[in-house]
Amino acid sequence: MCFQAQDTTVKNHNSKKSVKNVKSGIFTTNVSVDCSLMSVDDGKRTHDETYSNGINELCKVPADCSLSTADDGRNSRMAEVTREDDTVYDFNSQNVNSDNVLDFNSHDDICVEDFNSNASDAIKDSTEASDVLYMSLKESRLTNPKSLIFAHININSLKKEKNAPLDYFKDILQRGYIDVLCVSETKLNSSIVDKDLDCNPKFKTYRKDRSSTSGGLCMWIRSDIPQQRLHHLEFDTENYHIESIILELKIKKETWFIILAYKNPNVPKHIFIEKLKGVYEELIHKAHEVITLGDLNIDMLCESNDLKNDICDVYGLENIILEPTCFKNPEGTLVDTIMVKNSKRFKKPLNLFCGYSDWHHLIGCITKLHIPPPKPRKVKYRSFLKII
Repeated sequence: MCFQAQDTTVKNHNSKKSVKNVKSGIFTTNVSVDCSLMSVDDGKRTHDETYSNGINELCKVPADCSLSTADDGRNSRMAEVTREDDTVYDFNSQNVNSDNVLDFNSHDDICVEDFNSNASDAIKDSTEASDVLYMSLKESRLTNPKSLIFAHININSLKKEKNAPLDYFKDILQRGYIDVLCVSETKLNSSIVDKDLDCNPKFKTYRKDRSSTSGGLCMWIRSDIPQQRLHHLEFDTENYHIESIILELKIKKETWFIILAYKNPNVPKHIFIEKLKGVYEELIHKAHEVITLGDLNIDMLCESNDLKNDICDVYGLENIILEPTCFKNPEGTLVDTIMVKNSKRFKKPLNLFCGYSDWHHLIGCITKLHIPPPKPRKVKYRSFLKII
C-alpha cells in the first residue's frame, strides 16, 4: 500500500506543537508532540519522526505483505485494512458486521476524488459489461451490421423506477443495436409528452396510450426508412381492449407492413381474431412481407389454438418464436409472438431475458435482407468567432 504525504500544518503553543493533517489515502490522524526548548533542526527531525510514527500507527502492514504496483492493485480481489486493534476488514465479504466497518462518512478530513463526467461513463461501461441483454443485442448488431433488427417487449410500464426502462431502451436505440423497437403495456398518459419519448432524429416515435394503469403501445423506428401509419386499419381501442399500431414500410422497393398488437387477457379470443382477419384481408395481397408482433395473450405452445388455425394456416403465416416468452408460472407460456409471411427471410430469432419487465422476455427477429446503415446527420451552424 503506497502513501502520499500532504502538507502538514504546524501551530506554535507554549508547550505543545500540533502536527495535523497527516494523510494517507483517505485516512487522517492527529499527533501531538512536546516541543518546548526545541531548535529548528530538532523540530524538522521531530516532524519527520512524527510523520513516520503517525503512518505506522495508522496502518500496520503485515510482515509478509510487500508493496504492490498499480497493476497488482487492480488485479487484487481483496482489500484489507488493519487498524491499531489488528482487526482485518474484508470489504469484498458479504458477511461484514456493519458495526465494525470503518464509517468513511464520519470523517471530516476525508480526501474524496473529484468525480467528473468520466465517472458516469465508467458506471455505464460497468453496467454494459454486466447486462446480458445489452451485450446480446450488441453482439447481434456486430454480427449483422446491415440487417434490420425488429424487437418487442412487454414492459408493464415505461415510467416505473424514475423512467429507468425508458432511458435504458433509448440508450440501446441511440447506439443502433435495434432498428425497430415495439413496446406494449407502456401505461403512459398525457403527463409523458412526445418529447420525453424522442431519443434522437434518427428515430421516429409512434404511440397509442390507453391509461396510466393498463395498456398502451409505443414504437420507435428508423426515420430513414420510408413509412406511413395506417390509422384506418388499427383496432378500435375504445370499444375493445385490443390495441394496435400499423405501419407501411418501403424497403428496397418492397412493401412491408408491421403490426404491433396487444390483447388484454379479458378480451375473448374470437373478437381479437376477427379484428386481425380484417387487417390481413386488406394487406396480405399487396405485401412482400407482413410482421405481426406483440403480446397477444394466446399461448402458441398449445397444439391447437385459434390463432394458429384461423390466422397462420389461412394466410400462410408462421410464428418464428418457438420457446416460452412469459414466465408468470414456472413452465412458461409463449404469448409474445412474431408472425411473418416468409420465415426464410429471417435469421435465428431473439428470445432474451429483460430485467425491466415483470415476466416477459424481449423477442426479436433479424432480416437476411441488407440495407445501408443510417447516414450520419449533418448539422449546419453559424460561427460567431470572427465577429468583433
